[in-house]
Amino acid sequence: MDNGSVATTISVTPCGFTSALCGMVAHAVPTAMQQRTLGFAAGVVVLMLAWDPPLIGPLAGLNFDWSNWNSSDIRPMLGINEWPCDPDNKLLQAQKLILQDASGPESLAFDSTGAGPYTGVSDGRILRWDGDEARWHTFGVTSSIRTEVCDVHPPLVRNEPVCGRPLGLRFDKHDNLYIADAYFGLLVMGPQGGVAKPVSTQAEGVPFRFVNDLDLDENGTVYFTDSSSRRPRSQCNIVTFEQDRSGRVLRYDPKTQQTTVLARELFYPNGIAVSLDSSFMLLSHTSKSRIGKYWLKGPKLGTLEEFAEVPGFPDNIRRTKEGDFWVALHSRVTKLQNFLANHWYLLRILYSLPLRFDFISWLTTGTPDAMVIKFNPNGEAIEAFEDRKGQNARLLSFADERDGVLWMSSVFMPSIWTLPLNASAASHL
Repeated sequence: MDNGSVATTISVTPCGFTSALCGMVAHAVPTAMQQRTLGFAAGVVVLMLAWDPPLIGPLAGLNFDWSNWNSSDIRPMLGINEWPCDPDNKLLQAQKLILQDASGPESLAFDSTGAGPYTGVSDGRILRWDGDEARWHTFGVTSSIRTEVCDVHPPLVRNEPVCGRPLGLRFDKHDNLYIADAYFGLLVMGPQGGVAKPVSTQAEGVPFRFVNDLDLDENGTVYFTDSSSRRPRSQCNIVTFEQDRSGRVLRYDPKTQQTTVLARELFYPNGIAVSLDSSFMLLSHTSKSRIGKYWLKGPKLGTLEEFAEVPGFPDNIRRTKEGDFWVALHSRVTKLQNFLANHWYLLRILYSLPLRFDFISWLTTGTPDAMVIKFNPNGEAIEAFEDRKGQNARLLSFADERDGVLWMSSVFMPSIWTLPLNASAASHL
C-alpha cells in the first residue's frame, strides 16, 4: 500500500487481534474532508433540533416566539457582595402558617379595621383570617361561573379559567377590595364579600390575558399590570422563557370607569407599588430581574426608567408607611441561568429536546430559596432577609411590613410566614 493512500478496509493478519485493533484505531481518525462532513451534519442536526420539526419538545404547539431574545440586554450576574446579605438566614426563624384545603396565597391585604389578612388562593376564593377562631373563612369568589370543579383539592391549573385565579389584592378607603384576577381582569368586591364584579377586562380593544398585581394612589385611582397580552397565567413559565414583551401597565379611574394604557411592550410586568407621594410607581420585570420606575408626576411624567437590579425573579412590591419598598423574590438566579440567558441558542436546543417541562423549569428558573429585599425610594437596597436553602420559607411572591411584622406568602406554596422585626412585635405574635 502506498503511504499516501487511505485504507477503506481492515485486514486481520496472522499477527493476531492486537494488530487488528491497532489498525482500527489508526484508520478511525477521520480525514479533513470527513471532519468537515461530520461538522456539517452535526450543524444540520442542531438546527433541526432548534426548530423541533418532530414536535417532541415541551414547547411544541405553543407558538414559541424567540424574537425578543437579545443577549446584549442580559447583564453579568450580580455578585452577592453587591447586596446586603443575611448570614443568619433570618427567614429560618419566620413562623409558618399552613393553609388547610387551600394553596397559593399570592398576596395579602388588611382592611381599614386591621382585620385579616385576606388572601386569594388557587381555587378562586378570597379567604379572610379570623384571629379569634384561629381559622380561615371564605370571604368571596372571583368567578361568576364557578362550578363543582373548583372544589377539587388540590386545585388544577386547567380549571383556573372557570374558577378564577386572584393574585394582587388592595383595599380602597371604603374597604372595597380590588382584585387582580389573572383570567377575569380587574375586579372589585364590596366590604361584605360575595362574588367580585369586573370593572376592567380590556384596554384599547385588547383583552387582558394575565392581570397580575395592582395598587391605588391617594385619590383612589387603580394602577395594575397585565403581564402578557399573548399568554394566560397557566403559561407563566413560558412568559419568562420566551422573554415575552407584550405586557402592559394600566390605570383605571373608578370615577370615570375608564382604563388607560400607560406603558406597553414590557417584559413580564408583575408587582406594582405607588410611592408615598404618588409621584412614581415601581414595577417588577420578573423575566429581567429588574425593578422599573414609572413617573406619574413632574418633568419625567410618563417616563419608565430603571430603579434597581435584583439577584432573582421579583414578584410583588409593597410600600411601607415610611416610603420604603419590600420586594419578594421567587428564586435566586444562578450562574447556569445567567449563562443560558446569554446564549439563547442553547436554550432553543434545550427546549426542543424531549425533556420534562418541570426539569427544564428547574434548570432555568433559579433555586427555590427565599429572599426579600427592602429598598429606599432612591433604589438602594437597605435590608435583606434570606433562607438560603429554602428549609422554612421558599418561592416567596409577597412581603409586606405591618405593625413591626413582616408578612410573606407564596403563589406556589400553601403557606404564609410572619417575622417580627422588633421585640415589641415579637411579643404580640
